[in-house]
Amino acid sequence: MNESDDRMGHHRKSRGAIAQVLPATLVVVAMVMAIAAAPAALAQSKVADIVAKMPAYDSATGQPMLDEILKLAPDGLKELCSLVTPPQKTDDAGARYAVHGLVLYTKRPGGQADRAKVEKALLDALAAAKDADLKVFFIEQLQLGGSDAAVDAIGALLGEERFCDPAAQALTRIGTPRCVELIRNALPDAKGKRLVTIVQALGALADKLSVKTILPYAADKDQTLRRTAWFSLANIGDASAVGALKAAANSTGRYERALGTKYYLLLASRLAEGGEKGEAEGICLELLDTRTDPADGNVVCAALYVLQEAVGDKAAGELLAALEGKNAYVREAAMEILPRVKSPAVTKKLIDKASAATGATKVALISVLGQCGDKAAVPVVMAAMDDKDPAVAAAAMQAAARLAPGDVLKLLTARMKSTDPAPIAAAKSVLAGLKADGFDKTVAAAMADASAPGKAALLGLLAARGATAQSKVVFGALEDSDQSVRAAAARALATVTVPADIGRVLAQMLAATDAGQQAAIQGVVVSLARKGPGPGCVLEALAKADAKQRPLLLGTLARIGGADGLAIVMKDLASGDAGTTDAAARALADWQGPEAIEPLLKLAGHTDNKVHHVLALRGIVRLVGRDANLPADKAVAILGKALAAAKQPAEKGLVIGALGGIRSTAALKLVAGCLDDAALREVAAAAAVKIACPARRQKGLTGPAVRKALGKVVSVSKNARAVEQARKYLKSMPAGK
Repeated sequence: MNESDDRMGHHRKSRGAIAQVLPATLVVVAMVMAIAAAPAALAQSKVADIVAKMPAYDSATGQPMLDEILKLAPDGLKELCSLVTPPQKTDDAGARYAVHGLVLYTKRPGGQADRAKVEKALLDALAAAKDADLKVFFIEQLQLGGSDAAVDAIGALLGEERFCDPAAQALTRIGTPRCVELIRNALPDAKGKRLVTIVQALGALADKLSVKTILPYAADKDQTLRRTAWFSLANIGDASAVGALKAAANSTGRYERALGTKYYLLLASRLAEGGEKGEAEGICLELLDTRTDPADGNVVCAALYVLQEAVGDKAAGELLAALEGKNAYVREAAMEILPRVKSPAVTKKLIDKASAATGATKVALISVLGQCGDKAAVPVVMAAMDDKDPAVAAAAMQAAARLAPGDVLKLLTARMKSTDPAPIAAAKSVLAGLKADGFDKTVAAAMADASAPGKAALLGLLAARGATAQSKVVFGALEDSDQSVRAAAARALATVTVPADIGRVLAQMLAATDAGQQAAIQGVVVSLARKGPGPGCVLEALAKADAKQRPLLLGTLARIGGADGLAIVMKDLASGDAGTTDAAARALADWQGPEAIEPLLKLAGHTDNKVHHVLALRGIVRLVGRDANLPADKAVAILGKALAAAKQPAEKGLVIGALGGIRSTAALKLVAGCLDDAALREVAAAAAVKIACPARRQKGLTGPAVRKALGKVVSVSKNARAVEQARKYLKSMPAGK
């Protein structure tokens, strides 16, 4: 082998060695690359899975998903932002929802670190986005969750018309000094829509350094720019804008004049807030002097509000003048503002004016005195309570109730001696809202000298207060010679008695001769019995009752319920005395507890008395219908017995209607059995459809019995609606069901 062969052999060996080493090296490199890529791939997979579950419809579901995405930062956040695509390209609603949710979620207390991560991801996405709509989306998210770290990137977009508006909104929302600086720097070169946007933003940020540049635009020919400049100058609140906004307020066009006036007043408010109260006062006084047309009442009102906020008590003169003006709208505004002026001198002026005033002006002055709360006004207000003008007297009562509730309590209860309904009603209206020590006792004491209408009013006040300590007075009024007083007392018993009073109330019920009064007191007996004592007192009274009292007591027992009372009723039902039996049957039919169902079924099935028969059926239907806890099968069984006991079509129809409210196959079968009866067919058809067909959130019944019943409805009923419902549901029912 020559030297050349040796070299070639060596090369072959080298290549073989390399061939052996290279695969192992590639494996190691591939493993390193895979390890490096694993978090990103994992994040991509997890983020996509989470986004697929978006949107979440409650925080309990959504918050854990957002936490999962945050754990995958930064790769997970980058991947999430990449899933947001240009509109109409793909369905990216889940991704957009997730991004927006993260922005809001990271604003929670303690979320600063997460907020910074999300902000960084949004800034990267904004820089990478090629589509204009995508850029706008990311700007909008930074508007909600951005900080000073984002403002330079956002500010760089102010020069582009497509992005100027969202960028300006975002910077305005973030609102740091750097934001103001960036927007201000964009003002000199701004044109067209961009100029309007920049001027608006500087106004919203109240940038005083921009006033000089914005001022010329207040007279610009472009309407939108001009009006935007008015807002900005007003909201910035610099005195150098007074002339420009005065001119705006005096514009010739109606809308421009109104808008200019609005911003002129806004400027006054901002000047006052900034300590330039003299300038603010000047604007308000000018408007008060020049806007005298009734149509400018709203301007006058606004000027009064701003003036009082600016100069406080110094606005009293203008407010008092407005209070005496002819414009009711302005008077009401002055009445609302004047109580804010806490000045003895102002109170004295109000008192002097109120003493000499009449009509609406006096009403306004008295009302303001009441709201001011100065005790110095008590004499003039009290005197006005006797004014011949009912409106003045009513206003004085209300004012006196604020200023001296204890004194006015005695004065107003004394007015209950009158027989004139008007002053009684006015006094009662004020007393109803009065808070004063000894109220119940004073009202009760006034009953002794009050007229009949006055007593009724006083009883109504005691009832409204639930004055249980004054129940003696109410009981006494039950024996008053005037029927209206007795009726008011009967109504008052409901709130002024306690369970311990049940015996006394029961005695009054039995003694009452007026049917309405007796019914009202009976309701109180029932209410008191249910609160604790039960029917014992009524049972004791029954043991001593005569034939005349017994029906009333049995009816009372029926409304209370209970097994003990029912036993008495059943005993009377079997007494053989026609009157006693009738009273017992009626009580049983009105019974409030489910324990009466079986006795009612027995009565319905065995009585020969047609009235008792019908009453029993009605009682059964009522008790079954009101018991929400009664199982459907038991309800159907009870109504089935009632249906068997019913004799006339109307009676059967009553029971069928009740069955129609029970969604069960058993109820449907009972109803369907009545479809062959011509007298019951239509009520049965309506009930069958109601039972079987879907309604609202309830599914329809299924099964052979349902098909058979609804098929019968379709074939025999003349009720078009019932037939249509039955046919439609039959058609929709799955085969074999």
